[in-house]
Amino acid sequence: MGRVEMLANAIQAIGSEADRLRNPELTAFLGFPGAKYSGELLVVGRAPNQWLDSWQASEGTNPARATEIAQNTVVDGSGCPMQLMYASGRYNPNRSAFWRSARHVLQHLSFSTEHDDWVSMLAWTNLYKIAPAIGVNPSIRLRSVQQEFCNNILRTELNEFVPRRILFMTGLDWVQPFQAALGLQLEETATDHVKATGRVEGAQQPVSVIVTTHPDRKPSGWLAELLAVVERKWA
Repeated sequence: MGRVEMLANAIQAIGSEADRLRNPELTAFLGFPGAKYSGELLVVGRAPNQWLDSWQASEGTNPARATEIAQNTVVDGSGCPMQLMYASGRYNPNRSAFWRSARHVLQHLSFSTEHDDWVSMLAWTNLYKIAPAIGVNPSIRLRSVQQEFCNNILRTELNEFVPRRILFMTGLDWVQPFQAALGLQLEETATDHVKATGRVEGAQQPVSVIVTTHPDRKPSGWLAELLAVVERKWA
């Protein structure tokens, strides 16, 4: 089963819970690699933030409409999909703490990030593929309904993207529901912001993992702590 079909099934499951959701207007997402991605780094967030078109949860009760919504999340193959963040006007990686942090990590790994196409060197996905369209994280109920589907989608993305390194900027508590499904072998750290390091068991090649708290509104020491771990584990 492909990712689009898995996502369509998740949308249908959410449709059956539509009347119980606090924010029924939703947005959906599937991860993708940039045009210059060479397998070096996959960055992972919590959930999509006002990504592409929105739809009502109740629309998921119609299987054909659920499939259409899922298909609409597939980014057009022309050009680099990462550039949508600039083109859409909804994202500016240069102003986002998440993307600025990813850029610093690339620089620390000796990649040039002087031009806007630096994002093309990354692959990007989110733990949860469906979130409220207003730009907040999915509720516990919304996460629960899609959890099994997202486990399978994220596992498929790891197999398709074949990253050497994965940076989860999500917080360890958000990663833990995916840990068993992804084969994440993590060792918690005693630091304030880097919460765990480890690897993916059973991957096609060695995959090193770092889990941090989300970088938004964090002190300057957040980045210094992350880069120190990057230097020790990845450089």
